Amino acid sequence: MISAKFQNQEVEIEIKDNGTGMSVKQMDYYSRILQHTTPNEELELKNYGLGLQMVIKLIKKINSKISFLKNSPKGTLVKIHLKKTE
Repeated sequence: MISAKFQNQEVEIEIKDNGTGMSVKQMDYYSRILQHTTPNEELELKNYGLGLQMVIKLIKKINSKISFLKNSPKGTLVKIHLKKTE
């Protein structure tokens, strides 16, 4: 399921997966990568999926945020925060 809402001058996009989802190891890895690289720095992305790698590179380029959480009862919840521009 995909949903979006305006909140605090940004657009929040939620993507909920109720399949097997990402492992805790994958979520931790990508969260660490996002916290410790600058927007222009090349990311060393593991082979967890080309689509996710492209999204993460885009998020870094447009100075936005992405987070990975467990979806209940199973799967992954991905939140993307895009800054609203006038």
